[in-house]
Amino acid sequence: MDAFYASVEQRDSVHLRGEPVIVGAPPDKRGVVCTASYEAREFGVHSAMPSRTAHRLCPHAHFMPVRMQQYRDVSHQLFGVFRAVTSHVEGLSVDEAFLDVTDQVSSAEEAITLAESLKAQIWHEIGLTASIGIAPNKLLAKLASDLQKPNGLTFVPREPAAISAMLAPLSLQRLWGIGPKSAVRLERCGLRKVADVQRCGAEALTGLLGQEGAERLFALSHGIDQRPVSQASAVKSISNENTFGEDCGDLATIEACLLGLAVHVAERVKDRSYLATTVVLKLRWADFRTITRQITLSPGTDHERPILRAAFRLLRTHWDQAALRLIGIGVTVVPPATGEYQPELFDLTLPLSSEDAALDVEIVGMRQGRE
Repeated sequence: MDAFYASVEQRDSVHLRGEPVIVGAPPDKRGVVCTASYEAREFGVHSAMPSRTAHRLCPHAHFMPVRMQQYRDVSHQLFGVFRAVTSHVEGLSVDEAFLDVTDQVSSAEEAITLAESLKAQIWHEIGLTASIGIAPNKLLAKLASDLQKPNGLTFVPREPAAISAMLAPLSLQRLWGIGPKSAVRLERCGLRKVADVQRCGAEALTGLLGQEGAERLFALSHGIDQRPVSQASAVKSISNENTFGEDCGDLATIEACLLGLAVHVAERVKDRSYLATTVVLKLRWADFRTITRQITLSPGTDHERPILRAAFRLLRTHWDQAALRLIGIGVTVVPPATGEYQPELFDLTLPLSSEDAALDVEIVGMRQGRE
């Protein structure tokens, strides 16, 4: 979808249409931009930018709070449209998915017609524009969907020469799995564009990336991607975090915030019928020093109590009492194994020591105070 959160806000409020819209923290508070409309992007605003910076770049923008439940509701509608087209749908995020329509089309013309019909249906039923990439595999489809945003449609032919030519001018970071750190390593060796890797060859990359990494990158540079569209959920983690309005060193405030974040994460695990296998705490101090620490849950759980217990044990172990700028909690998740898991009352994931039992009592007290 195109600037999904911002587009939903523009759809729902007539006065925002055609105006720069920024969804995220207000500029007078600490926080970042979640999504910027295309009107705001013209001024250099982008996601993850501090809201104060965004306001300096685009002072006349409309700052809107995040309405996550509304976005989830729209996402549910959107995926309903996808599944009406095909049952082969793999969600990539709340507003993005792969659809395998191989069994429905027999030519490029039919594929383009189907994509145009899908775009029209999304506009008619949901009131939003979508950008679609049509390609032989997931890598190319994802790249193609971004080439003509917003409201675009890009077709990638199957011919290897055409695919390599399309990829050649792109930055290596556009390829799947090439993050900033990998990009820096590659750039040090003079590899910045996909064309550089195409000319280099897999053997020359082996010393830098190892044989497996070199072969993978070389294949990606030529648009080779064998991954099938999987109907299993793409969700592998669920997280929530909060940036304090002012640096916070008060234990009661920090624990109350952590409780709310952890409860919300636990509810999402339960709602999605997953099992949490690891709890991860994120702390960021006033000087932007950031750590993540984790506890493994065995067996996995969809119960709130062990998730909360792990979160608080992590905080009490790793917080040095210096003022925090941000706190976050997340879990890695897996689907439950059918017939292999029977949750117990508290679903103990760590030995229930006297310390754990005392912590449970504290959590219950905090919950009652919160409610």
